[in-house]
Amino acid sequence: KQNLEALATERGYFDARFVEHAIQIDLQAYEAVIRLHYDAGKRYRFGDISFKQNILSPDLVSRYPRFKPSDPYDANELLKLQGDLGGSTYFSQVRINASPDAKTVSVPVEVELEPNKRHKYSVGLGYGTDTGPRGKAKVENRWVNRQGHFYEAELQLSPIKSYIGGKYNIPGRDPVTEQYALTANYTLQNYDDQDFERIALGGQYQQEIGKWLRIYSLSLQYEDYKIGDEPRSTSFLLMPGLNWTWVDADDRLFTTRGLLFGFEVKGASTALLSDINFLQGLIHLKGIYSFNEDHRIIARGDLGATAIREDFEELPASLRFFTGGDSSVRGYAFNKIGPTNDKGQVIGGKNLLVASLEYERRLWDNWGVAVFVDAGDAFNGAQPELKTGAGVGVRWRSPVGPVRIDLATGLDRPPGDAFRFSFSIGPDL
Repeated sequence: KQNLEALATERGYFDARFVEHAIQIDLQAYEAVIRLHYDAGKRYRFGDISFKQNILSPDLVSRYPRFKPSDPYDANELLKLQGDLGGSTYFSQVRINASPDAKTVSVPVEVELEPNKRHKYSVGLGYGTDTGPRGKAKVENRWVNRQGHFYEAELQLSPIKSYIGGKYNIPGRDPVTEQYALTANYTLQNYDDQDFERIALGGQYQQEIGKWLRIYSLSLQYEDYKIGDEPRSTSFLLMPGLNWTWVDADDRLFTTRGLLFGFEVKGASTALLSDINFLQGLIHLKGIYSFNEDHRIIARGDLGATAIREDFEELPASLRFFTGGDSSVRGYAFNKIGPTNDKGQVIGGKNLLVASLEYERRLWDNWGVAVFVDAGDAFNGAQPELKTGAGVGVRWRSPVGPVRIDLATGLDRPPGDAFRFSFSIGPDL
C-alpha cells in the first residue's frame, strides 16, 4: 500500500485513495483473500513555472525545465530541474516549491535561486613524476551578463610544460546540454629536445546527447618547435576537429563497473591557410570490472594514426605521438618511447599503440594494492616495437578521489628504467 501511494504521489495523483482495503482469512481452508480498491482520481498537471532570481534573463532560465505548463505532473522532472540548475555555475542554492492546487487540478512550480559568488579564485601546488613540481592559478567569472556568458582563465607552471589560457563560454539553446566557447592559449614545453612554443585561438561547440559528449572545434595554431637535431621550424595551421566521448559508469569517481570510449579526429589542408596537409585520428578505450567489493580489473588502450602528405619533419612537435610516463607506459620516463634519430633522441612518430591491464585488490577499508603490466610504442610504418613495463602499486580511496602510488620497471632497456616511481590522483573514468 505504501509503495502504491508513493508512486501515485510521484506521478501526480494527489487525490488518490483506497476505497476498499480488506483481508479475509479462511482458517479451515488455510487461505487469505486480499481486496484492494484504489481510486486514482484525476492526474494533476504542471501549472505556471516561475523563477525568483535577478542575475539571468527570464528567457535563459525558462529554457532549463524539461517540462512545460499542462504537461502531466512527474516529481522526477522537478528533481532533474533542481539538479540541472544546481549543476550550473550560476547558483549556490536551488529551492523548488510545488504545492498541488485542487481547484485547478494543477501544480504551480515556483523556483527560488540563490546566486553563486560571482568570482572564484583558486591556486594550487603539486608534484607530478612526469612534470616535476607544478603550480596552478585559476580565476572564474561565473556570469558575465544576463545572457549567462561566463569565462575562466588559468595559469599552469612546471619545469617541463607551462600554459596560460582563457575560455569564454556561451550557453546554447539548451543550456543544460549545449555550449559554445571561444578559446585562447599559449603553451611552452622545454623538455629533453622536444621543445615547442604554441599559440592557439579557436572556437568550439559542445553537446551532450545521452551518454555522449560531442565537441566540434576549429583552431588557428602557430607553433615554433625544435625536435632532436632537426632545425628549428615554424608551423601555421587552421585545424577543424571533433572529439566524441561515451561513458557508462556506476560512479565516475570510484568506478566498480564502467566503460569509456572516445575518438578524436583533426586535420589541416594547404587549401585552407595551413602549411601542411595532414589527418590524424586517436581512439581511447578504458573498461573497469569488479568481481565483488574487493577485486577489480582495469584495462585501457589507445590507438592513433597520422597521414601527412609532406615530410614528417614538417609535422609540429605538439601533433607527434610520444608515449611513456604515468598515464601511458609506466616504468619509462615521460615521452621516452618513440622513434629516435641517429643520436638516440626521441623525435616522435606518426602512429601510437598503448595497452594496459591492471588487477586491484582491496585489503582493508579504503586501502588496496595493485599489480599491472603496460605496453606501448609510438612508431612510423605498420610494425610497432612494443616496450613493456610492469610493477606494483598502492591504492587509496581518498576524500578527493583515487590516489595511486606505483613502482614500475621498464623491461626494455634502454629506454626503460630499472625502477620508476609514479604518483597520480584522479577519477577512474
